[in-house]
Amino acid sequence: LVGNTERVDAPRLDYHIDSDIALVKYFKNEFQTQPFGYFDAFGNFKIIPGSLSWTARDTFTQASINPSAPADPDNIESINYLTTGPQLILKPTLRTTITIDGAVSYVYSDSKSPEYVDIDSHRYGGDLRIDRAFSSLLSAYISGTYQKVQFKDTTDNTDFAYEQGLVGFKIGTARTVLDANVGYTVAHLAAAPPITVPRLHLNAYPSMFALTDAVTEAATTAPSNSSGSPSGVSWQVNLSRLISPTERITLHTMREVTDVANLFQLNLAQPVPGNAQNQLTTGQPFT
Repeated sequence: LVGNTERVDAPRLDYHIDSDIALVKYFKNEFQTQPFGYFDAFGNFKIIPGSLSWTARDTFTQASINPSAPADPDNIESINYLTTGPQLILKPTLRTTITIDGAVSYVYSDSKSPEYVDIDSHRYGGDLRIDRAFSSLLSAYISGTYQKVQFKDTTDNTDFAYEQGLVGFKIGTARTVLDANVGYTVAHLAAAPPITVPRLHLNAYPSMFALTDAVTEAATTAPSNSSGSPSGVSWQVNLSRLISPTERITLHTMREVTDVANLFQLNLAQPVPGNAQNQLTTGQPFT
């Protein structure tokens, strides 16, 4: 089942549904018949259009734990991310916009692999962002974010919270948009994390191996404070250029303190397995 449908800029309800799901049946009943693939559904209900809305989103995906082995139930980890919450937009002046978001999320994971790490958790948080337009081309913003994460299984995972503050600017012309920001993130672990070696889901492409080594090193040597919690400077740069009426090329680079479930929520563009995003199957925050 493959589909992509959306409704945007509607008076009351916007939605977007994207799916690539297959029902797999194995010969000789070696494994149970079950679905594989990717599903993402997003809805935004406008309580007061332009000011107050309520958002809900559910995303399901799977990734191969060992990319060199067959993508069967013994080598697949499934993750489902459900999140919902309100958004309030205030415009005290024509040039100033204040956006307040709140969200409650639930992460469900499952696998029959003996290497499976249970990252089931619930999380809640919010953020505040203030935008100021200086002209039709240039604007600046500041934002603050807080998120609290609590795991169902605390044997291999440690509850944590992280706080982030940043400042940025955005320049936009008819064809080019540049958005850049810099800030600082602090992660607070409830207790010292267990000593584990992070595992990495690899894309099955030789050209990705060098990148994988770099990501693994960054995850295992992330800067941390005296309590063992990764913290530090975070930054992000997004650049896009319209090269034809129907084509746009974009470049993104960032450094941030996050965790696997939150990283998963940021990468919803491709169906899996086969071209899965790089994922660290650990509940601990990392840089």
